[in-house]
Amino acid sequence: MSRDRRVRTEKMHPGSLHYIPAHTAHRVANTGSALLSFGACWPSDAGHDYEEIARNGFAARLVNRDGKPRLVKA
Repeated sequence: MSRDRRVRTEKMHPGSLHYIPAHTAHRVANTGSALLSFGACWPSDAGHDYEEIARNGFAARLVNRDGKPRLVKA
């Protein structure tokens, strides 16, 4: 989620590489049945305001609708 609360998704697959820009809140969710294992690294000054998340939550939630993952506005 960006500072202006825009949300987007990216699918992960074996060997994929994902860049998360500074000032971006993020989560990873396993929507499949196989084990999801990944590594992550970031600078200590990544810069997102997590107090905003504590106050207002994320702008969208991942839910299961009819057996399929769906991102819905919170």
